[in-house]
Amino acid sequence: MVELQSYVFLDDVIELAVKVERQCKHGASKPSKTTNSSSLSPWSVPKAVLKQVEKASEYPNKRMMFIQGSQEEIESEDEAILEEVKEDYVEFADEGELLVIRRNLNLQAKVDDEQRENIFHTRCTIHDKVCGVIIDGGSCTNMAFTILIEKLNLVTMKHPRPYRLQWLTDDGDVKVTKQVVVPFSIGKSYKDEVVCDVVPMKASHLLLGRPWQYDRRAIHDGFKNTYSFAKNRKNIVLAPLSPQQVQKDQLVIEKGKKENLFANKGEVKRVLTNHKIIFVLVAK
Repeated sequence: MVELQSYVFLDDVIELAVKVERQCKHGASKPSKTTNSSSLSPWSVPKAVLKQVEKASEYPNKRMMFIQGSQEEIESEDEAILEEVKEDYVEFADEGELLVIRRNLNLQAKVDDEQRENIFHTRCTIHDKVCGVIIDGGSCTNMAFTILIEKLNLVTMKHPRPYRLQWLTDDGDVKVTKQVVVPFSIGKSYKDEVVCDVVPMKASHLLLGRPWQYDRRAIHDGFKNTYSFAKNRKNIVLAPLSPQQVQKDQLVIEKGKKENLFANKGEVKRVLTNHKIIFVLVAK
């Protein structure tokens, strides 16, 4: 019969060694008697085992084994389940001429702690065109912006649950009625497609929100501002653009921006709300 006991603290092992030593000394002072193996006390431990107990003080987390009778067992160490080692594939932003859209972000480049105040930006390739990507876990949906749909002629479908957004544009609330499946790739190792809501925001081309993060089990490193996940038995790590690179992309976007001197619906609404005077210019 074999008894197994686990010892976590060194004091427990020392206390056991003292008890065993006293038991052995006490037994040595009495006349020896012939006993069979079945009547041995749990504390009647051979000296070889006693040495193992004393040795265990050096390794308090290993499992101790007491042997009774004539059976012998070899002590086995705790087994650890080792996961298959996988190589990390770090994917940086795709290179190429950025698909031109209207600038809608105010970005300032910083040399120190450059990722501390920046959301995740990168570039992907959609239908052989380099497009901007934002990853934001605070967004409850994946979004494809109307400029992307128009430029690449992507086929849309009806949204199963249309809803309204209040915060994307200055034109008041926006009703989201369409969805689109967007195939894209980042780097050489990561290819994917996502179902996105079509919205008229012009901050970028593609926004990957909580649905993408959930489906890919993506983990965000807040310090490095990277996203890591496994796909097709590969560990993918998405690296962000630096603020300087994002600003450079925005300068490219700015070149394609057309100046519009007309007030939009949101601007007119704010002026009326503040009870300011409005002058209307009528061209004849």
